[in-house]
Amino acid sequence: MRKNFWAFALLVALIFVFWYRALFNFFTQDDFILINHFSQNNLWQDIKNVFGPPTVTHWRPIHNLYFFVTGNIFDKNYFGYHLATFLFHIGAAFFVYKTVQKLTNDFKAALIAGLIYGAHPAHFVSLFWISGGATTIGFFFLISAIYCYLLKKQSASLTLYLLAIFASEAMIVGLPIFACYEFIFRREKLDRLFLTMIGSTSVIFLIIRFALFTSRTTFNVYQLELPFKNCWFCRSIGRSDCLCSTFELVNINRFITNQNFRQETKC
Repeated sequence: MRKNFWAFALLVALIFVFWYRALFNFFTQDDFILINHFSQNNLWQDIKNVFGPPTVTHWRPIHNLYFFVTGNIFDKNYFGYHLATFLFHIGAAFFVYKTVQKLTNDFKAALIAGLIYGAHPAHFVSLFWISGGATTIGFFFLISAIYCYLLKKQSASLTLYLLAIFASEAMIVGLPIFACYEFIFRREKLDRLFLTMIGSTSVIFLIIRFALFTSRTTFNVYQLELPFKNCWFCRSIGRSDCLCSTFELVNINRFITNQNFRQETKC
């Protein structure tokens, strides 16, 4: 218990030292739209916007709920939004520490893992941009689900996994993580029921997320072509744009980065 306290305190201190500037970053881009869309309207309209079909953003109910709660509490105080994201980030770093400690039974290795996660520069966007916090929130629930799974609390793990994918579809990566652990480390005692439940849950989520709650217009905005976009399988299910979206967004990000770099070089 004492080690956990000091580990948590050290993680909090390190994260604030590395990322405190993010707390004072003003609203930008989608922040204004999402805050106005998910909060400070009438209660029924806000709840409908949070959990219903998307009209201005992706269908991420838990991430939308974040804006509903923080928007009604903090209004135009951007510090509060960032602080809420910080709490999720600190919690995720602590559960990284606890998960590694459970796997290795090594306090030092676990603490180092938590510190690396907490200070890693990959979190720049999700901590400095309020609307970019979906992966931070999602990973908090995912790593919590993995930790509960290691404690053999399957019901809690499955619930937390659901919250994770409802925060960010990227957290579907939890499915292969659970499967790999089962097949590599527990080959003789596979938890087939848990694998079946988490697998079926993931498939149902993907169908709902991409086939029902993703507008084709969302993906028509990004017109970069991929070789497998016109493959028979993609055409047959009629959702090739959805299947390629992740890769398209990565390519767009690379293109924008390269353009900015060229402009800076010219200057």
